[in-house]
Order: sequence, then C-alpha cells, then structure tokens
Amino acid sequence: MRVLGLVFLGFGGLVFLAWGIPLDLLLVGTVFAGLFGGVRWGGATGLIFGAAQDLLGGTYPGLHLLTKTLLGLAAGTAEKHFFRDNPLLPPLALAAATLIQAFLYGLGGVLAGWKRGFCLPVDFWPVVFWHIAVGILVSWFLYYRGRWRQGWKRES
Repeated sequence: MRVLGLVFLGFGGLVFLAWGIPLDLLLVGTVFAGLFGGVRWGGATGLIFGAAQDLLGGTYPGLHLLTKTLLGLAAGTAEKHFFRDNPLLPPLALAAATLIQAFLYGLGGVLAGWKRGFCLPVDFWPVVFWHIAVGILVSWFLYYRGRWRQGWKRES
C-alpha cells in the first residue's frame, strides 16, 4: 500500500511542490528501500517504480526502469558497506543517486539516438539540493526519530 501511495505522490502535485523544481519521490523511495532494506528490496522497488514511471509518464521507454533498478541495487549494496546509523548517509546517497540518474539519462538518450548531445538538465543542482533536504526529512521521520525516541525513553 505504501508503494502505491508513493507512486501516486510521485506523479501527483507534490513533485512540483518546491517552487517548480521536479522532485523525484520515486528515486527517494528506491534509494531508501535499498539503504534500509538491502539489495533485494532496493532492486525490487527500483524495478516497480521504474516500470510505473515508464508506463505512466516515461519519455524514453525503459530508461526509468533501467536506472531506478540499477540505483536500487547500488543503494542496497551500499547498505552492506556503510554504517546505517550515519545520519549523513541517506541525504548524500540521494545526492549521488540524483547525479548518477542524470548521467544515465543523458547517456541513454545519446546512445538510443533520442538526444543529439550529452548535457545535464538545467535544473540539476536545485534538484540535488531538494533531494538532500527530502532525504534529511524522510530519514528523520522513518528511521532516526524512532531511534531517538527509544534512546530518550531509556535515559529517563
């Protein structure tokens, strides 16, 4: 149910909430599924979100499916090598995933002949900034807030 809710939020009005900058909430969900669920959850979530994005609004067929799946698998692999309790990991992983996704979109567009030249989108850096901000908020509400409450209850 949460997956469907995130898919609908990703295509709804919340994607342009931050002053006209398109937030990719499906990328946020994919990276968080990989970081906190492992390789299988990250890959499966990336596959589902990428397929949904291709079916509902993809401009280049199969490119969202490929990039989201690869990023989910990479985030799941990173979960094994990094300390999960590091509060900087989710926002920085989202920034890296945004950079890699933009690079893969540009490369895929050039290789498939959909684009003439490789360039990053005009709104790339504001999107990275807002993905970092969303990563901080989502990681606080989904993971660190509960851990903070548990530690707080133990001390009192």
